[in-house]
Amino acid sequence: AAQKNPTLDFLPVETVPMFLITETTSLGKPGFSALLEIIRSQDYRTILKHQTGYQVTRTGELIQL
Repeated sequence: AAQKNPTLDFLPVETVPMFLITETTSLGKPGFSALLEIIRSQDYRTILKHQTGYQVTRTGELIQL
């Protein structure tokens, strides 16, 4: 909201990573595969890039713990 108001100064304080967490068994299911395809698409990344404060460098990356 502060970035949309030209009379207010905005200084980002912190970067917070966001994760989508699921069980490993769900990775091969059609619903998750479709979601992953959308998240990895160039269109989705472009939309995020145009939103204030979003980094897309690791968008769609799978991390196994």
